[in-house]
Amino acid sequence: GDAFFTELGRQAPHVVHLFQRPKKLQAYMWMQAVELLVVFTEVPEKFFEALQSLTIRHVKYGVKGEYVKPFGKAILSGLEELAGPRWTPPVVTAWKNLWSRVSTCVGRSLNVGTNLITVALVNGDVERFREAIECAPRRDRMSWVTRVEVYGAIMSPLYWAIRDGKFAIAQFMIQDLLALRADRDAYYY
Repeated sequence: GDAFFTELGRQAPHVVHLFQRPKKLQAYMWMQAVELLVVFTEVPEKFFEALQSLTIRHVKYGVKGEYVKPFGKAILSGLEELAGPRWTPPVVTAWKNLWSRVSTCVGRSLNVGTNLITVALVNGDVERFREAIECAPRRDRMSWVTRVEVYGAIMSPLYWAIRDGKFAIAQFMIQDLLALRADRDAYYY
């Protein structure tokens, strides 16, 4: 785990702030990430099941799709250090190919799950949330406030805000949901 974090600090110092838990726990999580890579080759269905919750967690941490590349370089460097002389050209090629396939899936998932609403929720920013939903057509505004899709999972932003203790956003959502709106065709509430 230490090799991974050292390399990550070298490759992408701008993402190190995302790792705020104790180093031992982070090292354990790093080993779980490597295990998930292996699962991808053995039981892809299990990988994609895990990817959904992994994506949701990482969207909430503020991870962006662009962070996947430096993370991959750090993983490969950490594996190289662990493998030592067993890090042969065929092993390198196999891991690089595996990471290429996995990182494409993870990057896409993070990009799809990262929209203006989820970014505002992650940051607890009421003003950004207000700006995100102001562009919603009146008839769609309620659904924008009550559901967001992150890699195939439908989540309630209201529930998300309450669960994460972002009560100012939750209060804004409730007030927004209770407001009556109208256009030429109908009233919306």
